[in-house]
Amino acid sequence: MHHHALVFSSTEAATLREAYARLLHKIEQGKQLHPQYLAQLQEIMRGLLYEQKKLTSFWKQVRRHPKAAYHLHLTHKDKSLLNLPWQMAIDQETFPFVYVSKGAPVEKALPVYQPQAGPLKILVMISSPVNTEIDERLSYEEEEEAILHALEPLREKGQVQVQFTANGSLHCLEQQLALQHYHVLYFSGHGIYKYQTGYLQLENKKTQKAELVSASELAKSLSKKRKHLPALVILASCQTAQGKPDQGFRGVADELIAAGVPAVIAMAFSITDHYATVFAAQLYQQLAWQKALLPAYGAALKATQQEETKRIEQRGQYYAPTQWLIPQLYYHQQVDHIVDWQASRKADKDVVTPAPKKHGSLTDHNWNYRFIGRRAESAHLLAHLHQQGPVLIRGLGGTGKTALAEHLTTRLIAYDSTYHVFAFDLPDTTLTTIRKELEGYLKKHTGARSKTRAPQSYKDPLQQLDWLVQAVSKLCKPVWIFDGIDGCQQSIGGPLQVDWLSWLTFTQQYLLHKTAVIFTGRYAVPELSGVAGIVLNQVSLPDFYRKCQQFSFRHLPLKYPGSTLMQIAELLYNAMGGHYQALVCFDQLYRAQPKQTEQLLEEIRLAGNTEAGYQLRHRITVQVQAMLDMEGKQPLFSHLPDLLNEEEMKILVLMGNFRLPVMVTALDRQDGQKNRLPVLRRLRDLGLIEEKSPQNGQPYKIGVFFFATTLIREWLEHEGLTPGGLFSHEKAGDYWYYMSRRVTLRHSDSTEAFRHFMLAEHGKKVNKVGAMLSTEYYRVSKYEEAMHYAMETYGVAGEQTDPDVLNNLGLMFRFYGHLPQAEEFLEKFYEAAQKKGDREKEGHALNNLANVLNERGQPNNATGLLQESIEIARSLGDKESEAGRLNTLGLIKDEQGQPRKAKALYLQSLRIRQALGNPYGEAKTLLNLVHIYLIEDKQQQAIETLHFCLQAFHEAEDKLAEGRVLHTLGTVYCDQGDHDKGMDYLNKALTHHRSIGHTPGEADSYHNIALIHMEAGRFTAALASLEKSLSLYQSLKNRLREGVTYNCLSILYREKGDYKKAITMAEHGRTLFMLKMHMQGDSACSYNLGMAYRALKKRDLSKEYFKQSMDSLVMSEDPQHKEMMKAIRQILVPTQKKGPGLITLMDHMRAMRDSGNRIGEAATAYEAAMLFVALKSWKFFWEFALECYRIYSTTDDAHGIFLSTRSLGFALYIQVDPDERKKGLVLLQHCLQAGRKAGYAGTEDLAAFINKYEGSNSGWSIKNLPHRMGGLKVQR
Repeated sequence: MHHHALVFSSTEAATLREAYARLLHKIEQGKQLHPQYLAQLQEIMRGLLYEQKKLTSFWKQVRRHPKAAYHLHLTHKDKSLLNLPWQMAIDQETFPFVYVSKGAPVEKALPVYQPQAGPLKILVMISSPVNTEIDERLSYEEEEEAILHALEPLREKGQVQVQFTANGSLHCLEQQLALQHYHVLYFSGHGIYKYQTGYLQLENKKTQKAELVSASELAKSLSKKRKHLPALVILASCQTAQGKPDQGFRGVADELIAAGVPAVIAMAFSITDHYATVFAAQLYQQLAWQKALLPAYGAALKATQQEETKRIEQRGQYYAPTQWLIPQLYYHQQVDHIVDWQASRKADKDVVTPAPKKHGSLTDHNWNYRFIGRRAESAHLLAHLHQQGPVLIRGLGGTGKTALAEHLTTRLIAYDSTYHVFAFDLPDTTLTTIRKELEGYLKKHTGARSKTRAPQSYKDPLQQLDWLVQAVSKLCKPVWIFDGIDGCQQSIGGPLQVDWLSWLTFTQQYLLHKTAVIFTGRYAVPELSGVAGIVLNQVSLPDFYRKCQQFSFRHLPLKYPGSTLMQIAELLYNAMGGHYQALVCFDQLYRAQPKQTEQLLEEIRLAGNTEAGYQLRHRITVQVQAMLDMEGKQPLFSHLPDLLNEEEMKILVLMGNFRLPVMVTALDRQDGQKNRLPVLRRLRDLGLIEEKSPQNGQPYKIGVFFFATTLIREWLEHEGLTPGGLFSHEKAGDYWYYMSRRVTLRHSDSTEAFRHFMLAEHGKKVNKVGAMLSTEYYRVSKYEEAMHYAMETYGVAGEQTDPDVLNNLGLMFRFYGHLPQAEEFLEKFYEAAQKKGDREKEGHALNNLANVLNERGQPNNATGLLQESIEIARSLGDKESEAGRLNTLGLIKDEQGQPRKAKALYLQSLRIRQALGNPYGEAKTLLNLVHIYLIEDKQQQAIETLHFCLQAFHEAEDKLAEGRVLHTLGTVYCDQGDHDKGMDYLNKALTHHRSIGHTPGEADSYHNIALIHMEAGRFTAALASLEKSLSLYQSLKNRLREGVTYNCLSILYREKGDYKKAITMAEHGRTLFMLKMHMQGDSACSYNLGMAYRALKKRDLSKEYFKQSMDSLVMSEDPQHKEMMKAIRQILVPTQKKGPGLITLMDHMRAMRDSGNRIGEAATAYEAAMLFVALKSWKFFWEFALECYRIYSTTDDAHGIFLSTRSLGFALYIQVDPDERKKGLVLLQHCLQAGRKAGYAGTEDLAAFINKYEGSNSGWSIKNLPHRMGGLKVQR
């Protein structure tokens, strides 16, 4: 190991930090890296690494023996420099065995690690909290499967043992590490780095919900029993290698290294599930082959790179593989091998030799089958099986009982390869069947017939089986599966049939508590009453979603861009109750009738949660049930009513009217107090309802809950089994309201109360609960829900509607952009507050009305209402409301072009909120203050403030404000020239606004995204975004924004050369601006009309519109109108007099360079180069064209590279020298290919030019060189 502390100059460090920031941003956003960009980064890093002064002798030795193995251990206090993928800097072709590790700065050589004896023991910990968003759930099943598959040959030889923690909690990890030493701890989950601290998202030990565990907490847990500290910890989660620059080591990896973990592999950036699995599987395989850690790590990186390269080639794409750059290796000790393979291992006294490969199996699976979910159930059952305790897996048909049994055996074999599975389908099994299976095993294993049968003296079949079981147990650890025990029962939930008593005797005497036994069946079995068990009737939605990914309909979203597989999964889950066998039937239905099924799903998606949507979902349920009947796989509900007495049937039907688990008191409210527990537990034993334990994590500990599953409720409704007058919706509502206010404090219970009160048509109670729900949902930014409950309440209560509901309706209509309706409801709210004499609500009403009036173009009226509302707040001593209204008043002044007055009001508001210690309130004021910072050219302060606001709004769950910050960040980054980052934030804002139904925000995001596409020359994408924003602005009747969009469309069509459409769009925009007396907008449209007519050689019309543009600019009082006036005058100056215009361009270029706006600098250089073409000043053209190309290349701006390369190609093509002309043609042809691939404007003109002039020297002259090549829009 060669230790080296990296040393960089301030300039070199700044270059590397910028490279790290760009690389981090691109990989975190899932961007594809161009090979040229990665090659440039590699060249920079390689140069700096090879030129390190203290590495001179090291590199000399490497060059003398290039094929020898070397270990270069790098350190640096700045993690942004150390986290760069330094392995990439090594020339792998020349020096294939130079490996790089990293670590904290140290003063002396790392100590040598002394490994413990084998076999290789791996502990896998997967954290997938139950409250994880459906699309964020880890695909951990694929990870498990790949790891076990890679290690299968070695597990069968007893060289590897794999154990899984029961859950993803820190408590469970501590328990597992206390039991024994593991060589490797593999963590799979989500990792984050925030507040300068590394965190892992683990599971709460009781609720299995997400909780953040800091790196230091994890490090303490690993260190509790030092002799069991793993040699290697692998953190297969994103950002676990990060740490704050110059602040010491604070990432997860750093804390583990500091705690003494010998080696850590962590992810510097986000890594996809698939490549994390590829890396881990290859690493384990190398380690199990007794390779040292460093070459094993290198081989895993190489395998990851090869896998991504293969996928790129298969898809016909062109970008650089990057996933192999993400895993980083850190050392605290000098680790060679993590296992002492030479040490003698203690022989396992219970096992003579490993078992054969093949194991019993009950089902044939498709090629893409993968067991999904059931983590909690697996952990519960495995705890018993490891102690040779029997288990019973119960559940209705199609819920995955057999699949879970097989999964449990897979886990057992992963832990101990000497386990062997003996699986039997009980209805087809006899004692003879079992005897033959055991004899066959012995014959295959020993090869000697004399040892495969019981002695002749054993006449009793049970004695023979006992002998065989003992003989088999000497060769392996048997694990038994008896599948379908319900087929052996006399009745549902009844005792076993007489014919099965001998099998029962064999099982009870010779298997139970002596070896692992798994039973599966639909119902409870009296003879197995003491056996641990679980019921699988309910499947979680995230697991159901993952299951859907295995079926052919997973590709449906590609055909319907408005839908997602998550939506389809949720739709099917609600329609079929999470029934896996029903899902198989649905997939068969889809494959048989794809078009009809696709159309039905799309109709359901569009119908949403309406009565029509419910009826459409019911059609799917009916079709699937028919297929289940046809295949004999129906869950067998139809005969169950015959087994129920009148009271039991009544309780079942009552339970079918509750959509959430209820306590017995819910039934008491309906039918008086009775002892219903015996009835409920019989229904539970029949699989008709589930019994829930107290809900962990809630602030109460009470009784038990009972629940009729979705599938049962669907079946009851389908059969017409309704309670009629027996069930009272009002009483049900009273139960849920009591639970929400006194017991659970959950919104879900309040919504159930509201639903039942609506069905009972009880206006007073609807009003009360509706006000509570609409207010709370608005507070947490669930706007669709807030609007739903407010409108439903208003529809029932009418003029008696609670004032808070009226206020919520006003706020929601404003949110959706419907300002007249917003004003109407807010006026009703104001009148209701006045009528009640409620001054506090009166002030809120005036404030909210002021916001609406301002947005309707009445700032003076809004100011009057705000000042009145401020006085009310002051009279009540309500400082928070006063601060909020001062902030709104500042915004109005800001929009009126009075930044000084606006700033004074903002600061006044900010001081109040700071004094109150309210970060959320501060953020609301600071968001408006950002505009002042931008006016004052304080760009960095604006960005830092925006990030503070983003965090504050996120924590406060203010999704509307969060969307505004994302949008503003996007525009600010774009204005700075960082279009990559700007576009990412704008796309986030678009997705965010769309997810909360905020149409104005969605329209603004589309508009700004279009501007970025325009500047990059992506005109097709720009047109699509502009048309979407125009449609949305028109639906909102926002005429000013509509006019701005028409103006942008005019620019777009003009750049594409479609001057007629450009004129039409500009005229539409001008009409709208004239109606609103918006002179600045009128000037912009007139300018575009002038440019379009100029291109059409209609100079008189062109000059007329340019003059009108200047007149409107003067009238607009726009502070930047002087710059625009200069630009127009420059256009009107004849070509031979354009020299002074160069001075303006040079000044602008200098300003762009000083502000760090590289894109703006390149764009100005490009325009200067084109101006020099017009002036025929070729020397200066070359200078500026090359400068333009250099900047675009370093900023990875594909469209800029296209433009500058094209101009250089034209310039070379006109040279007399044939070699120069040939170079020019090569550049032009390269531009043609790149332009066609990206869809850049001007590409086909270039193709026409090449076709027309190539090979003909006489037909081409300097006049053919375009003066403006492409749609680069320069902002001045």
